[in-house]
Amino acid sequence: PEVTPEVAETNDDDGDAPDEVVVPPRGPIRKIELDVDAGEWERLHDHIGEPIEIAAAVTVDGERFEGAVVEAHGGIAREWPKKSYRVELADEPDVHLDLFGDGLERQRRFVLKSGWIDRSFLREVLAMKIARDSGGFAPRMAVAELWVRGELLGLYQIVERIDRPYLDRQ
Repeated sequence: PEVTPEVAETNDDDGDAPDEVVVPPRGPIRKIELDVDAGEWERLHDHIGEPIEIAAAVTVDGERFEGAVVEAHGGIAREWPKKSYRVELADEPDVHLDLFGDGLERQRRFVLKSGWIDRSFLREVLAMKIARDSGGFAPRMAVAELWVRGELLGLYQIVERIDRPYLDRQ
């Protein structure tokens, strides 16, 4: 789909009319950055089968959120070379994100799925969309670059958690 840039108004407090600033359009691929302690990140991976949560600051498309936690996600998937992660942001009422391209909404939990099985990043996304479009229950999904401590880990699928807020929306 074609994306048009937003126009935001700013006021430089000189009493003149607000200036217009063109905000570049956000593409379909999000950028998620995890700022974690190196030792904790290593501990998480050294004990990948254990339910270990580590503290993180999470940045989504340039907006930073402190007080988050990250843990490994999945069962057998924990053994794959490219790991998946569960992210939980601090329970703040003002945390609103547009992770899935359908407007700002309160977000607290999401999964960063490695896509190890579906390297096309299409099959599962399309299956979930078809299920939703047919009136079924299926989580929303999006694609993101995942950066950890300044290193690109690759493309990941952002998957909506099926939890109480999800069920309430349904």
